Amino acid sequence: MFKCKCENQNVKVLTILIIISTVLYVAVEICLFVCDQYVIYRYLTEHGFPYGQLINYNKNKTLSDDSKKLKMIQTKAAWIESITNLIRLSFGLATVLIIGYISDRFGRKVALSILVFGEALYIGLMSVIVLFNLNPWTVVFPGLFEGILGGGLVSITAQISACLADITGKSEDPSGSSTSSVSGQQSTSKEHRWLYFTFYESLSSLSHSCGSLFGGILVHRWGFGVAIAVCIALYATSAVGLLILPETNPDVLMRKNIQESIITIRQNHEATYTEEGLLYLEIRKNRLAVKVLEMFLKMLNHRLQDW
Repeated sequence: MFKCKCENQNVKVLTILIIISTVLYVAVEICLFVCDQYVIYRYLTEHGFPYGQLINYNKNKTLSDDSKKLKMIQTKAAWIESITNLIRLSFGLATVLIIGYISDRFGRKVALSILVFGEALYIGLMSVIVLFNLNPWTVVFPGLFEGILGGGLVSITAQISACLADITGKSEDPSGSSTSSVSGQQSTSKEHRWLYFTFYESLSSLSHSCGSLFGGILVHRWGFGVAIAVCIALYATSAVGLLILPETNPDVLMRKNIQESIITIRQNHEATYTEEGLLYLEIRKNRLAVKVLEMFLKMLNHRLQDW
């Protein structure tokens, strides 16, 4: 019964993790595609070329002035994209260790919340840049904030892998009745671990591929605004999934259970103390009433003797 309950909980956590990672990967990949294409679009329009002119340039290279301008546009766009990726990955590699510490100390959900917030800043800033048609160099700042707040998809992949390791490493025998039973459950858990990781890696790779594909379709058919709107909708879905995701870090769960037990013990102790205090006050009141009654009877007895 307990084993079945644990397996159902693991499947629930796995389903939520897949939903979060799949939609978030697609959203970020679409946003990355929009970032790259926006830089090219801005430089093309600044030099009087229609968007998509680089395709014709690659097919028919000539030595005209237009081809020189197009080559210069490609060079500028490549510089911006290279610097953006360098900044994002450099800060990401530095902060991924901090995110790992936060994940182990405060829980996977806290670490994922920081990473998802970083992606929110990335998508939000890119939305502002695209909607207000800002300078192409401004696309560096979304990547900077994404790198500072965890490192983007690299850290998200690591944290989701840690969650999968947590749910497949839980002990499913609370009584610990027999060694053979525990070893059999551990081997089953390892089999589930490889199954979960394989399933997750397959879907994440598919999401990465589909993100750029969807981004190209959205940008070339409906423009940057629709692509950004789809990114925001997908991100909102992942944020909702994060809200209902349970904590999986066993150390954090253990500390939480200990704290709850301490609070329960204190509350019970305070309630017992309060009940004992009320009983003591009631006894004192009764004793006082008895003493007053004895004094009254003594006074009444003296009066009767005087008479």
